[in-house]
Amino acid sequence: MCCSFVPSAFFEQIAEDESISEGVRQEAQNHANSITKTLAAAAEAAREDTKVKTRYTEIPNGFADFNCKIWDPKTGRVLGTSYESLPGTFYSSSQDPPYEQDSDVTDCMEALRSTYDFYKTIFGRNSIDDNGLQLEASIHYSIRYGNAIWEPQSRQMVVGDGDGNSRFGLFTGFFKPGSLVTSLDIIAHEFTHGVTQHTAKLEYKGQSGALNESISDVFGSMVLQWKLNQTVQEADWLLGANIIYTNSKSLEGFMREANSLRSMKDPSATSNLFPQPDSMKHELYYNGDNTWDHGGVHRNSGVPNFAFYQISMALGGHSWDRAGQIWYAALTDNRLERRARFVAFAQLTIEHAQKLYPDDPSVVQVVEQAWKDVAVL
Repeated sequence: MCCSFVPSAFFEQIAEDESISEGVRQEAQNHANSITKTLAAAAEAAREDTKVKTRYTEIPNGFADFNCKIWDPKTGRVLGTSYESLPGTFYSSSQDPPYEQDSDVTDCMEALRSTYDFYKTIFGRNSIDDNGLQLEASIHYSIRYGNAIWEPQSRQMVVGDGDGNSRFGLFTGFFKPGSLVTSLDIIAHEFTHGVTQHTAKLEYKGQSGALNESISDVFGSMVLQWKLNQTVQEADWLLGANIIYTNSKSLEGFMREANSLRSMKDPSATSNLFPQPDSMKHELYYNGDNTWDHGGVHRNSGVPNFAFYQISMALGGHSWDRAGQIWYAALTDNRLERRARFVAFAQLTIEHAQKLYPDDPSVVQVVEQAWKDVAVL
């Protein structure tokens, strides 16, 4: 299943909000439709009898160090509806000099390099598959495409330019032009979907899907904190803080005060474009079927996100020092099943806290208490 940073559910809630102007509601509906069509194209690419050629087995691995290629799909479509053009026209590789014709190429390359370096330095992991897989990204996807996605059939990420538009001095759209490809937490989020694909393979629906999304948020946040050398107290714990198109006339109603897409520190805050529950008992927790947001994968990911935040704050220092080690150990534990629920992941984190820090029982107590606080245990 293709995984997107911005959920279609975000756009759907705008499209259904009668307090929002008709033009903005239609704009949001168009975005929701584009995500739906992109996911449908991904599903088509996954079929054995498809005419869309995927590159899953063609991407080389075995590299000892960072190896990356950046592409331009040049789809020319207003809505991202096909993967036939992936990866697109070759831009540059990590072996080439900096690509001076387009700074987005260099920015994306450096974000991927930082994420690769984080995983290798902190966890000893060599790329997405832990076997030196060449990293690939197609940027400038479609036209005004305000999203970033992990495309599992081709084992690559696809990044749009943002939907912001300032033609004729009229600022419209939700996300700043060019902001997604330059946001380290977003690139690291999508990279981590690839890591999950090669480890736990968490099914993208219900609680397992919410774990999938949360793990990408957790590691995306850690990569950014690591790059900035921030302690848990210094970090803002926001996700997508640099992509909000603050000048835009499209940001009406509840969106006016938003300063991020999500927050791990305060998931339910109205300063988030897409508020989430911080507990399974919270009114925002989604208990419905899989027809909306694949069973609440982007909504309910706020629960394990907040658990990780609480553990990190209680342990102090850097998030990757101990909390991150526990999360990575749980993610790569072969007992974590594809359809794992929150409680199964929580129990693994408690077990690994005991294994990793046997001389400090307070670590286990902190982990267990955090899961109790979010009503998982």
